[in-house]
Amino acid sequence: MSSAPLPTEHSRLLDLLSPQPGQPDWASVGVLSAILDRHFLSGGDGLAAGQLEPLFRAWWPDLALVETLDRLREKGLLSMTSGQRYRVPEALLQPLADVLTTLLNGQVLSLPKWSGSPWELLAAFDAHCLQELSGPRPAEPSLPLWGGTAYTSAGRTHLLLFRPTPLYLEAHPDLYILILCQLPQGRLEPITDLFVASASLRQRVALYDLGKGQKMNLTRSDLFIHFERFLRWTYGLRIAPSPELTQGLIGAGILVLEKA
Repeated sequence: MSSAPLPTEHSRLLDLLSPQPGQPDWASVGVLSAILDRHFLSGGDGLAAGQLEPLFRAWWPDLALVETLDRLREKGLLSMTSGQRYRVPEALLQPLADVLTTLLNGQVLSLPKWSGSPWELLAAFDAHCLQELSGPRPAEPSLPLWGGTAYTSAGRTHLLLFRPTPLYLEAHPDLYILILCQLPQGRLEPITDLFVASASLRQRVALYDLGKGQKMNLTRSDLFIHFERFLRWTYGLRIAPSPELTQGLIGAGILVLEKA
């Protein structure tokens, strides 16, 4: 995890993101998380509203993205580039990443045989990996990382990130990324469309909803397989493929199911 900012700055940013005590503005958290990941993981200079809109509507069909973006600009948490992309001001990149990590760690994951914070889950997985003679190992990431952990397995780097409402999905040429999130109830079509349209996304990115016990994953990542086994053996949680993604892939001719 990254070093914590000064307490006064940390407190100020928490107040800006939590209009009511203990109730973060999750739409704002989702937008800022996407823009921070775009910066830290791929070096991109912000995101356009159109890049955030499809998945924003999937999670918040009754909210207007433009209102959330305007509110974040008014608070000084976003600025606009000359190319009409929204970005986090340079001085706030790391402080915001630290504050969002704090907010995310305050969430509770409930599994069949356990409940606790995301970081407690990842710490248990770290310990599980270190107990084995071979297999995945916790690693120091080559890129700045927040809200998650990095692992090496079979000579490749894998990230496990906690992003409750991911609003922008992007394949990385060198990383396999598993996102622990919530899958929007009954509104998976925008996510399914992205996986159907992009082979690189299917090969590099996976979404796991631990609450629903569902995944959107077509990667060939042994780390992700190892993580699923850990969840099943330790906490009694089985992860099943999303039927919506399966149907979308079949409809596009990407997946063919053989008849018995």
